[in-house]
Amino acid sequence: MLIYYLLLFSLCFSYELFEPYYKEAEKILQNLTIEERIGQMFFPRFSLENYTDDIKNRRPGGYVLFAYDFNYDEKYIQNYIKDIQKLSMENVGIPLGLSVDEEGGGVTRVSKYHRDERFPYPQEIYNEEGIEGVLKIDQEKRDLLRKFYLNINLAPVADVSYNDSDYIYYRTLGKEPKETADYIARDVEGYVDDNFTCCLKHFPGYGNNVDTHGEIGIDKRDYTVFENEDFLPFKAGISKDVPMILVSHNIVLCKDPDFPASISKIWHEILRNELHYSGLILTDDMSMAAIKKFTNNESEAVLAVLAGNDIILTSDYYEHYDAVVEAYKKGKIDENIINTACRRIIAWKLQYGLFEKQTPPTPVKNEMIKKLEENEVYSFKRETLSIIGNLLFEEGFEPAFVAGVLANIYHEESIGRFENSNYDYNPSEKPEYLDYLDELYGYRTKYSGKLITEVSMKYVNILLEKLKRGNWEKGQFGLGCAQWRGERTYKLFKLYQQECHNEDKITFEQAARAEGKMFINDLKGEYKYIYQQWKKETTNINTPLAAYNAANLICTKYDVPTNTERKARIRARTANYMYIIMTN
Repeated sequence: MLIYYLLLFSLCFSYELFEPYYKEAEKILQNLTIEERIGQMFFPRFSLENYTDDIKNRRPGGYVLFAYDFNYDEKYIQNYIKDIQKLSMENVGIPLGLSVDEEGGGVTRVSKYHRDERFPYPQEIYNEEGIEGVLKIDQEKRDLLRKFYLNINLAPVADVSYNDSDYIYYRTLGKEPKETADYIARDVEGYVDDNFTCCLKHFPGYGNNVDTHGEIGIDKRDYTVFENEDFLPFKAGISKDVPMILVSHNIVLCKDPDFPASISKIWHEILRNELHYSGLILTDDMSMAAIKKFTNNESEAVLAVLAGNDIILTSDYYEHYDAVVEAYKKGKIDENIINTACRRIIAWKLQYGLFEKQTPPTPVKNEMIKKLEENEVYSFKRETLSIIGNLLFEEGFEPAFVAGVLANIYHEESIGRFENSNYDYNPSEKPEYLDYLDELYGYRTKYSGKLITEVSMKYVNILLEKLKRGNWEKGQFGLGCAQWRGERTYKLFKLYQQECHNEDKITFEQAARAEGKMFINDLKGEYKYIYQQWKKETTNINTPLAAYNAANLICTKYDVPTNTERKARIRARTANYMYIIMTN
């Protein structure tokens, strides 16, 4: 009898995974419009070109990033990811869930570009080193994702497959259900203990089905097979508080012959009521071809919400978001469904510390840069030297080298300056490319000698895109304090866009930060040999002479159009003096 009452008590007072944070989440939810609550339910495919519009107009709850989003310099990626989080906090007040599929083997997004070798399939590691080897590699994965400010790994794969002809086989452990379940339990435990979100996939179990990115998978297995095999790893993960489970697009005939599992209310009820899962349920990408044939002309995103998904992954964000908003307005989707999902999402973000991680530290100015700011000699470029100088110190460059860079900037053009095409007093010296630009694009009227802060970013982008498709040699022009040209002008402009969130106007501070990042990217990338040569040739890097040498090297080696020995000497003397002021 006692056991009966204990069981009854546990059923009446069931505990949900994120329940301790529901009260706080509810307060945040009440300050959101219904459109913002719906936005939290979407994790669209990330786009560098569209994220500003996404966040300002449709307020997504997160993003899914792919391999091409990481085919950039490490610092550039870190900067744009910090930028999208900042933009979300400014516009919504809620941090983004930022996810990737870093399973290993053929499904790697970050390690493909930012590790000596991409992470291997878990199956490979398990066969060679056992579970401890897998856990060690998964800790490396989390460390790598954290490096890029990501907070979700859409892994591990919890499917059971021990037939190497199955589509999903190499992504699984390749072992029997019990052994797979033990692996999932240990792996999820590692993620949870490390406070990093993982996601089991692909419920209710992939089996031997086809790749649903292209066609639908029809699963004809009996329900007892799922109960005895496929469910075991998911139950193991649920027992360890896995925060997310992703549902596949397979049609599983034994329970719902009409709808893929991702939009099947029946399969979501099984996950909630039979497996007793109270965490976040995600769809697979709702833009996959497999799903669209089974929606009866209804939006797949609307069906996904009605089925019980909390988060919708999609490559067609605008279409799917607008469809769900419209369905709510027409009464097809009850507000309670949206509120329940949104509350759960916000509670997860609270529990996993996403809010705390987005509290920006108060910027601390470098004391040496403060001394430079206070010196009247450099007053007319005080703000430029301050912004870029602080960025250089943040990157770990030595004071003498910083002085060398700043001395060159001090003697260069203003931040955001377009190359002047006015050669009326000496027309014979006018470069051909400026004639070309004036004639074809009205460059002299629209841009010549102006600052980036004075013109439309939209129109500059159009000009650069045309030149990129045409001939850089004919259409190059100098831009910025160092008068970067050609493809490098294009790179600088992308940094401008990043800093101003793709707005049509950019501020001086934003432009200066962009140009500072341009210098840093170059000095840590294509032109890192300058810094390496300076360190190699300088006996003592903490002297005015070291600053003198740094400025000289930068002026003569850095690929800008003003490199002359005379100018190098002038800049070297300036660097010498700057260093003395900074270190006095």
